[in-house]
Amino acid sequence: MPDEPGPPAVEGLLCLQDAEITIRQLERRLEDLPEQADLDVVRQEAAALKAEQDAHRLDRDLLDSQIRRLESELSVLQQRRDAERSRLYGGGIANPRELQALRADLDHVTGRIEQLEDELLDVMERREALTGTIDQLEERRQALAPRAEELTKARDEAAKDVLAELAEARVRRDAERGAVPDDLLRRYEASRSRHGEVGVGRLEGTMCSACRLELTPLEISELRSGPPVGTCPQCQRLLVAIE
Repeated sequence: MPDEPGPPAVEGLLCLQDAEITIRQLERRLEDLPEQADLDVVRQEAAALKAEQDAHRLDRDLLDSQIRRLESELSVLQQRRDAERSRLYGGGIANPRELQALRADLDHVTGRIEQLEDELLDVMERREALTGTIDQLEERRQALAPRAEELTKARDEAAKDVLAELAEARVRRDAERGAVPDDLLRRYEASRSRHGEVGVGRLEGTMCSACRLELTPLEISELRSGPPVGTCPQCQRLLVAIE
């Protein structure tokens, strides 16, 4: 059974929690920068244009499949038409009924070819229109790039001081983490994973600083007579109740 943490370890745990809170506050400041909000708007607009482009490209791919199918069918029918014309006008068929049947089949094939050519033309025109739309969307998306670059520079400049504070806070957090015994650190991390950012609280008067709920005199007495780092009976986070 691990030894109970001494005052330095408990103080280190509380300092670690304070550092974690400071880091999250600084991260929120970065997220809430007006320059970041402006940049997010431009990036979202660019992403929406890209998504619209992708949808149109999928539609164009379907049209390309239709074009290949129509061209393949046309090629077969055109070869058949040419072969039947050669037979019809080659002089090799003398039977009137056979000639009549050949002419009827040739008329059918020719009509089908004309139908497919009209269909192919329609599909190709739709594809051309889609390509024009895709190109227009790309122009609009590319036009956002200079604005995004400008806003990125403005955001980075505005964030410079916050980033410096954040780097210092992370160094402090790592140093505090190294001062906390492994078993206590595991308990703290487990508490944070269950309850969010705050994994440990202090007993402030009769209140847990983590959940801000009042504890009964009996609960406080049990905590103070127990180990240095107990558990809040209200929120189940770690709770330091030493006087």
